[in-house]
Amino acid sequence: MALWRRFSSASVSFLPLSQRLERIQLRLVLGDLLLLFSDQQVATGGASRSTRVTGREATFCELLLELLTFISLQNLGELLLVGAVDLSISHLQQMFSRLSRSTKLRAFPVCAAAGLCFTTVGETKAKSAASLRLVSYNVLSDSLDSPTHYLHCDPKDLDHETRFRRVEAQLVEQMEAGAVLCLQEVSRNWGGRLTPLFEKHGYMYASALTGSKFGGYMGQCIAWPVNKFRSVETEAIRVSDTVDGWPERPRRKPVEPATLHSTLTPYFRDLLGITKPARPPFEPWKEAEKRHNAVVMARLQDKESGEIFCVGTYHMPCLFGSDLKCQVMSIHLALLFQHAQRFAGKDPLIIAGDFNVKVFDPLYAYMSTGKMPPGHPQNPTSTSPLPKFSLDFRKMKSAYLECNGSEPEFTNLAKSAFNDTRFIETLDYIWLSDDFSVKGVRELPSKQSVIDAGIQSYPNSENPSDHVMVWADLAL
Repeated sequence: MALWRRFSSASVSFLPLSQRLERIQLRLVLGDLLLLFSDQQVATGGASRSTRVTGREATFCELLLELLTFISLQNLGELLLVGAVDLSISHLQQMFSRLSRSTKLRAFPVCAAAGLCFTTVGETKAKSAASLRLVSYNVLSDSLDSPTHYLHCDPKDLDHETRFRRVEAQLVEQMEAGAVLCLQEVSRNWGGRLTPLFEKHGYMYASALTGSKFGGYMGQCIAWPVNKFRSVETEAIRVSDTVDGWPERPRRKPVEPATLHSTLTPYFRDLLGITKPARPPFEPWKEAEKRHNAVVMARLQDKESGEIFCVGTYHMPCLFGSDLKCQVMSIHLALLFQHAQRFAGKDPLIIAGDFNVKVFDPLYAYMSTGKMPPGHPQNPTSTSPLPKFSLDFRKMKSAYLECNGSEPEFTNLAKSAFNDTRFIETLDYIWLSDDFSVKGVRELPSKQSVIDAGIQSYPNSENPSDHVMVWADLAL
């Protein structure tokens, strides 16, 4: 055990070693050795200034090799990853990297997340950064694809089974690429059918299917490949339930006394000139609180790199029109982003979905900055019943804007029984915290190409939803 005595003069107190070395003793010994090496780094000005292997470093590596005669490689790796010792693994990696140019040692241990392994000189590899493809797709609920609604679509393209198979094919393509899927307008019917599809391709999912019967109880879903990501935490919650302090609703609507208007048929009301009572004024906060729109959140860990990140998906209430209606969307945006950022904490965050906000809308400027001027007509703060309510949230960046310098020209194409003109605008976005870099995005068609092709509305044979799928390749 001459190697132990060679360190005795370094004012470091070592515990005695023997063939029967206990784990706790070895843990302390390794901790002292790593602290010794850390002190050497500080004394020499750090690894950036120390470009050659010192005698003390070579001796340290020899000592680790000698320790391997007492315990297995796996156990040594586990011990190095315990407590404060974990902080010194980077020092070991720096040292072993420089030792690779030394002829003194032809083989040496390399720290890895799974423990230690032996490698020959020059074979060390840096820990890979986490990367993923994030897909967002509003699949169009099968309760909303009636030919009486999409008058300008071929009825064959609206057939439930045909549409499902086409959507399935698009999802399979992305699952084969290992993408994380954020889906909106997933009906309970399709949610059930997607379960075996996800299982077949090795995917786990979390969903919140909370809508009304009219929309097929549709909601959101996040799915991820279990061979790439481990779920740390998931959550599904109505956005309006993410805060407390809403005024209590009456348990039962009061019965209004009978009036002459309510007892007469429409014919006699018109004949007698009796007008219908005015509707109560639209109240954005009451509307925002009763909306069932839910967000699904997932905290995932990349199995290769160990990096943890959060993903949320959401479908905004569709309330185009007046400023008061847009105030409902302002409230939901604030609650959504604030809750997602609380959920994520310091972890990287993605929020993707159908936001029902056009690029030129004031609400897009709000989404992209996290702030809205106090006097803006779509700012509901002055009438808030919630204590200390604020619209502010941390600014996030759009994946498409970051990559292309602009948002897609459109992500939704529809001409329905409710509108005479073709609606062709961008409504779907992928929002990112600054932790992510964007490596690429799906290329989408231009408005002019659709117009030139004479397409009036989706769904069609190529696009089984009225929305197009968007995706981004991301790296941490």
